Amino acid sequence: MGLDIAVALLHPRHADLRLLPASADGRPVIVRTGFYRDSAQARNAKAAGSPDDAVRDIEAAIDTDARDALAQAEVVLALDLPLDVAPLAPRLRWVQAYGAGVGQLVRVLRDSGVQLTTAAGVSSNAIAESVIARLLQISKNLRELDEQQRRHEWTPLRARSLSGQTMVVIGLGQIGTEVARLAAAFGMRVVAVRKRPWLQAPPTVDLTVDRSGLLAVLADADVIVVCAAETAETARHEPIVGAAEVEAMRPAAVLVNVARGSLVDQAAVTAALRDRRLAAAVLDVTTPEPLPADDPLWDLPAAYISPHSSASGDGYNLRLFRLFAENLARYAGGRQMINTVDMERGY
Repeated sequence: MGLDIAVALLHPRHADLRLLPASADGRPVIVRTGFYRDSAQARNAKAAGSPDDAVRDIEAAIDTDARDALAQAEVVLALDLPLDVAPLAPRLRWVQAYGAGVGQLVRVLRDSGVQLTTAAGVSSNAIAESVIARLLQISKNLRELDEQQRRHEWTPLRARSLSGQTMVVIGLGQIGTEVARLAAAFGMRVVAVRKRPWLQAPPTVDLTVDRSGLLAVLADADVIVVCAAETAETARHEPIVGAAEVEAMRPAAVLVNVARGSLVDQAAVTAALRDRRLAAAVLDVTTPEPLPADDPLWDLPAAYISPHSSASGDGYNLRLFRLFAENLARYAGGRQMINTVDMERGY
């Protein structure tokens, strides 16, 4: 390791390099740019642990600029990385992820000894706002009222209040915590489901249970929001919200998924919506992505589909580069970085 910190910036394509510091803890920061981005299919295949040869067949080709940047890099900022990144980046010590979900990067780096940090928290406010926006849309019949306006129809509809409803938040990371905060501000009772329920929960959470208590709390939930991290197990189609969990939900319940499509049994949700055993499903993520044009979810009136876009684009890069700059200073100074991934847990 030399005095300079060689950074390979592989995402976004056109970043404002002025957002990066010239030095970190006294070490000059030298930035080389390239671009590398997988398709959703390749990204999901990496996260799911698909065979190496299958991944190599569909992952993105690496261009000359990205290859040259990786060759010198000690640090990389990336959304995706090639499966065979090790020989391309022999000096690599740390990867800062562009996003909060890092299953594809864990697959590439798991046994390398390279540190990985996520962008968790960079878009938590925007995602939580999207969750509440959809819940208001559903509870206040906004879709139906818009349709009535187009028909010039004056028919009062009975709305529901979020206040007094029970929300179950699955996953209490930064997104889940922000969802809980906004839900509490609307007067909702919040139950959190997390792997380590003994950890102190924020004051906006009324009850915390572990995964073994999920079925029990689903029976009383008005809203279920999936915010948990994707792991190799869920990516291999062992979802947290499977058919049994969907069956346990009340017919008046609303399911929201802003995590990853692999965390929810999509076929079970589709069947529940079709049979009116679930009031609505808000799906910002699906399996696969993009959702095929002939998927029945598109045409179900109680399905609310968005193309993995609940995170707001405005200001994202600025917030991300602030996080990256802070982590660069911590890295250069030998201090604990923010959002460090436990490779065994996968998040």
